[in-house]
Amino acid sequence: MVKGQKSGGIAAFDPIPLSKFWVDKLSIVPFKEEDDDDYAPRVRHYSEQLKVIFDFNSECGEVFYRGTSLKHVYYVHELQNIHLELSGFELTLTERI
Repeated sequence: MVKGQKSGGIAAFDPIPLSKFWVDKLSIVPFKEEDDDDYAPRVRHYSEQLKVIFDFNSECGEVFYRGTSLKHVYYVHELQNIHLELSGFELTLTERI
């Protein structure tokens, strides 16, 4: 299906891959631990009890809630959906794209 092509009256679009660009634009607070030298490509973000470890080499994030690993996310909408489900708040853009 072509991007923007209608299927049953609904426009279909390709999902947005999770990347450092998009993570930096979302309203989650960055946090870096002092002993992370071995994990240079990983950046940790927290939102209350929700923690996501992003690996920008593979463009995915591993979602933790209260210390338990829940799933890996590969697209922006997956991160938005799980954040809304767990926190009750939508992730929004911090600035215009």
